[in-house]
Amino acid sequence: MDSLAFNFNENANEEDGSCLYYGCTDVTYFEFDAQATDDDGSCLTLIVEGCVDMTALNYSAESNTDDGSCEYTIVCEEGLSGIAVTMIDNYGDGWQGAMLTLSNPAGETVVTGVMESTYDNPFANGSDSTFVACVLPGCYVIAVDGGLYSSEVSWSISTTDGGMPEVEGDAPANVFFSIASDEACNEEAFAIGCTDVWASNFDVEASTSCEDCCTYINSLSCDNATSIVFDSEFNGTSGLNQWFTFTTEASNVLLASVFEDGYSDVEFVSEVYSSCDDTAATLGALDAGTYFVNVSHNYGSTYNIEYSAMFSLVEALEGCTDQYAANFNENANIEDGSCEYPCEGSLATLNVHTVSYGGEVSFQLLNGEGILIASGSGYQDNTTYSVPLCLQEGVEYTMNSYDSYGIHGMVVLMK
Repeated sequence: MDSLAFNFNENANEEDGSCLYYGCTDVTYFEFDAQATDDDGSCLTLIVEGCVDMTALNYSAESNTDDGSCEYTIVCEEGLSGIAVTMIDNYGDGWQGAMLTLSNPAGETVVTGVMESTYDNPFANGSDSTFVACVLPGCYVIAVDGGLYSSEVSWSISTTDGGMPEVEGDAPANVFFSIASDEACNEEAFAIGCTDVWASNFDVEASTSCEDCCTYINSLSCDNATSIVFDSEFNGTSGLNQWFTFTTEASNVLLASVFEDGYSDVEFVSEVYSSCDDTAATLGALDAGTYFVNVSHNYGSTYNIEYSAMFSLVEALEGCTDQYAANFNENANIEDGSCEYPCEGSLATLNVHTVSYGGEVSFQLLNGEGILIASGSGYQDNTTYSVPLCLQEGVEYTMNSYDSYGIHGMVVLMK
């Protein structure tokens, strides 16, 4: 019943599917007609797939259909060579902590790649990501740390934008790759070893880190204390890394410790001892000598918590360390009892009693004009803090207390 069919029957009143059509029936030609049943010789132009962009490196003058294969030069400054790095996650949620680095034999990381997680950014492309970089020609090692779900991670590197991979792999990986250079590129070009200064087998000559080769001492007792490397981050757990030791040739110094962990209510502290036999910590400025440091936290020894620490030695300076005192010295790190609290009104004390999650609570005390006269934050759990105040008779004061999480609190008493 189709008038376009060459066997159209004008007398038919019911379609029986018998319509026939002339046209090109060869799918390899541009003129191919999917409806055609009988070839009429109209196939003229053969389809030739390839790169049809004249600006591409692999432009094909014979091609008439773009197949997505075009490759382009990665433009770099003179003396540098371009690479295209592609990161892939087969689950589609991005890399969960994985990182790709490209390092030279000197141990310098020249390229770093991280694929954004869709948990951090719901709008991120969690399946694949490509970026270009320019590097000096030479030998490199590609290291990929698998992070979480390393089986989902893969990667590739090409020397043109859109080109086929020159090297590819999954995670974890350590792969040697020569860029725009004919020099041999293998393990012998690198000084490979343990580069973690805290490891017992730290190799001072190593410029490239080996994979899972570093060994560490479990410092569960003072006798097995780990030697402190000042101003270098240490990563460990409270269950296995409890004791440290250091020697100082200088006197009148203090040990400064900065801790980080993944919990807002965990507080790590360090205590210094003069020997493993001492039961009381050494307070105040330290003389030249060897000392031992115990690291613990407020949740007790039954909780094995991951933490990082940074230790340093600082000069001891006596002075008033109370921020509320008139002569507060922000540089002082040893209280010498010299704090002064002059007051022409009524001297009072504000006692702040924290319970759990003390680090989440804070307060502000305002006078009748809305001027801040006292504030506090960054508290430890189950601790009392005393704040000296000078109050004026007849003035109305406003106390504002806050909780960054929204559910915890503190008790505030004024005397």
